[in-house]
Amino acid sequence: MNFKIKNLLKIKKWLKEVPWFLGRHAFLIILFFVFLSVAFGGFLYYNYVTVAKNSEPKYNSSAVSFSEDIYQMIQSQWNQDSQTLQKLLDKPVVSPFISN
Repeated sequence: MNFKIKNLLKIKKWLKEVPWFLGRHAFLIILFFVFLSVAFGGFLYYNYVTVAKNSEPKYNSSAVSFSEDIYQMIQSQWNQDSQTLQKLLDKPVVSPFISN
């Protein structure tokens, strides 16, 4: 029991010293974080740009087939939608803000 209390007191004392340490060495800590962010950015750039350009693209070996009946079905649906839209656009719209 006494051992745990001593450890807690040591941890409490150490936690009180952390802000003072950060304040005394602020320039070095900021310099460290700038270097760390540049290194991390370089790592991300290397992984997602340089390695991606050099790697072989993976192609799907199956051929793409064109289905005429599905195309005609989609085309007819688009025509129906455009006709419905044209009907709505042809109707006159009465403005509630302008009195006749």
